[in-house]
Amino acid sequence: MIERDVVRLHHGGKSGRPGVVVQIIGGEAPIVFATKKDRRRSPSVVVEKNTKEARLMGFNITSHFYPEEVRWIQVDRLPAAPKIGRCPRDILHALRAVADALDSEPIPADQGGSQ
Repeated sequence: MIERDVVRLHHGGKSGRPGVVVQIIGGEAPIVFATKKDRRRSPSVVVEKNTKEARLMGFNITSHFYPEEVRWIQVDRLPAAPKIGRCPRDILHALRAVADALDSEPIPADQGGSQ
């Protein structure tokens, strides 16, 4: 798993949720998970279906990213997460701003983070 990978992980009680590895810092990675719910608030990033960006990221529906969907994952505790795409750099920069909007401490994968 490397920065910009779009992977599928367990999150929010659901298996196979798509998330973007925003960066890797000291063995931990903030991952911003996508949701199909349009909560109509900021900050957020939207990747519209049927766009070049959606195809690169492996999405076939409009996907929304919000600060409350950020989880810090310990990279060495992750199983081999299925990679489904790559995040374009312009979207990655926007997702970093979303991740920065959440003032959170790293959550170990075995203590409430995604698996």
